[in-house]
Amino acid sequence: MDNVPQDMVNRSFQKILDIARCAVCLETARPKIVQCEGEHILCGVCSKHLKECPTCKRPFSRAKLARIMSQVLDALPKLCKHTNCGVYVSGDDEHEKWCGFQSTLCALCGWPGARRDILSHVQRGHPSVTVHSERKSVLKIKGQSLVIFPISAFGMFFGQCSI
Repeated sequence: MDNVPQDMVNRSFQKILDIARCAVCLETARPKIVQCEGEHILCGVCSKHLKECPTCKRPFSRAKLARIMSQVLDALPKLCKHTNCGVYVSGDDEHEKWCGFQSTLCALCGWPGARRDILSHVQRGHPSVTVHSERKSVLKIKGQSLVIFPISAFGMFFGQCSI
């Protein structure tokens, strides 16, 4: 690869990314991957409510994805599965486990939202709740700092995470 011009490597990698792109969300396809009879691929989640491929209008195939294609897809970077995050992750990355965009529910009222927004929700939506956020914990996970603010309300304990 030392003799191959960088622009050629970049173009080749971009072509591989285009091949591996889900026809619905336009990101690198995520398991469980589905393909149509025309061999276009989609994320399993994106194809869930579709009856045919949005690209070629052919039905989905029951054929298993070729092993080589599965290996290529596993090797490519993928966007974090949590809506609005935008961070690319690899197979051994724990980012998604700690992502601040992970969905959560308020333990007090059932409000649905991102983990990173729970503190502001509690402060705005529950003014009578005492929020103990002056003491924060910082965890280091693979070079990223995760800040945790504890929240105590009506005998329940939960927290806000941010990166």
